[in-house]
Amino acid sequence: MSTDPQTPRTGGQQGYLRIATEEAFATQDLFDAWARTMDSRDVDPGFAGLAGFYTTSQAERRGPSSGGCSTSARSASRTWTPPASTGRCCC
Repeated sequence: MSTDPQTPRTGGQQGYLRIATEEAFATQDLFDAWARTMDSRDVDPGFAGLAGFYTTSQAERRGPSSGGCSTSARSASRTWTPPASTGRCCC
């Protein structure tokens, strides 16, 4: 590992982690808010792309098959259960 102060480092001691919050953890309240926003007529295209992926995608990196979120903004139940092992969602 480089000791050059210009080299980006990850970890809590450096004050940041290289992971997006929306990828690391999302509460049911957040998924519900995203679902309400996605259902509105004036959704920002950028938001629709990001939130749409996290709430409706069946991609392996998110969703029940990867042990992450078990929710879909377009589903009837709209429920979320964190994985028992981590308490986190989506990664």
